[in-house]
Amino acid sequence: MTIVISFAFPLFFKILKMGGYHPPDAITFTTLFKGLCLNGDIYKTLHLKVMLAAHLQFCYHSNLM
Repeated sequence: MTIVISFAFPLFFKILKMGGYHPPDAITFTTLFKGLCLNGDIYKTLHLKVMLAAHLQFCYHSNLM
């Protein structure tokens, strides 16, 4: 499972940087959270959640969404 997670994060951040017409949605985030939890990385899950919440709040206030 660790190999899949280590591959998923660079891909996820590449998708975030690209933006475009298909930004990550709830399914993308849920899949990442579930993968981290199943891998036993609860602190990484919580850290990612806080980072994403801050990013989404910034995008909302900056009208980037």
